[in-house]
Amino acid sequence: MRIASGSSALFNRKIIYWLSVALVAFIALSFTTPWKALPRLFLLVGVTLALLTLLYNNYRDLFKIDNLVLSACSVVIYVALSNFFHVIELNEIMQSLRWSATTVMFIVAVALSSYYWATRPRIFSRLFILIVLLVSILTMVIHFSQGLYVTRISGVGFMGHPILGPAALMCLWAAGLTLMCRVKPLTKLDYILVSLSFLSLFAITFLSQSRGPLISLTIYIIIMLFVMVLHLDLRKRSFVKVVASIVFFIVVIFGTLSPLVDNMLERGTSYRLDIFEATVEYPPDSILFGTGSAALFEQSPAGKVLKEKADVRIEHPHNLFLSVYYFSGIFSLFAFLLIIMILIARIINSTESNAFISSGLALLFLAIMLNTTDGSRIVAPPSADWMFFWFPFAFLCGVFYSGHDGGAAPSQDQGAST
Repeated sequence: MRIASGSSALFNRKIIYWLSVALVAFIALSFTTPWKALPRLFLLVGVTLALLTLLYNNYRDLFKIDNLVLSACSVVIYVALSNFFHVIELNEIMQSLRWSATTVMFIVAVALSSYYWATRPRIFSRLFILIVLLVSILTMVIHFSQGLYVTRISGVGFMGHPILGPAALMCLWAAGLTLMCRVKPLTKLDYILVSLSFLSLFAITFLSQSRGPLISLTIYIIIMLFVMVLHLDLRKRSFVKVVASIVFFIVVIFGTLSPLVDNMLERGTSYRLDIFEATVEYPPDSILFGTGSAALFEQSPAGKVLKEKADVRIEHPHNLFLSVYYFSGIFSLFAFLLIIMILIARIINSTESNAFISSGLALLFLAIMLNTTDGSRIVAPPSADWMFFWFPFAFLCGVFYSGHDGGAAPSQDQGAST
């Protein structure tokens, strides 16, 4: 189905290009600057103006073509509106509505930009991976320059949280790898970027002492190694070298930084099992509508029990699926799981290459693993929370949507393949 033709199509291509530029600027600056206002300027001005321009120009992809993106946005809006079913202060409800508006804008912007990124996989795969490499190096420089060696690493912006930062960064890296599976042939530069970015990403994830992201990254890497061997025609000798290098690097890290390993082991389960158990055993007052996404978890039945048992203040269930259920009820959880299953079906039924399909499924699995141990809320302000669920979800919606050409058909010199 063609959306526009002639001068209108050219205009839409230009707007999607600038939408993509503003979105990438927002993401990159969110990882590299301590000033929230700067990246949000690109989001609330650049991205918003591009989307409004597309709407004004009758660009129907926004709402009428990709029903999966529309469904995801509907889930977000429903979760925010469901606060009216509860006794919650109006200012808290209005804040949730504002967050839902920016979350929807982010989802739509990533999906539309991903249509465009998929037509230029070599450029954007390198760009995403380069951002990860530079952010990882910057974070380590900041950490070690302050003389912090045993404490959990953190940086600026999204990297200010030792769990959410690495989780968000590895989803951006995995998106870059997914696009790279569309690139043929791969050059030495591509291999160098992937290798260096992996080493730096693994290093900061390990230094963050965040076990959930570390385990998720390890499993994802194992999956992607098999994808590379089975689908990208790598020689077995090269595969052995890659695996040997990774194993050697991990052994060195574990051997030289044993105090960090001790710190990770000493923290036990960080109350995760207690939180999950309390969330299940002490359900919200309303199974259908939850407690309300704007409500405080520590004031819920489960939150009060955890306060009494563990004497700690728990802000959320530390599992995105349990959070959706507890804050918004069983209907929201069902809708949330449904859009994930539809996305899985879209990827599997895609006519893309096996490598691209496998890498897409691996990215989605990575996002699910990360949100199993520390997902917060699906309605959130501009934050790292967006990057390790909504970013990979909307990205995969876009790159695996076959009904749109992203504003430009892929060309052979850009390395796109099917």
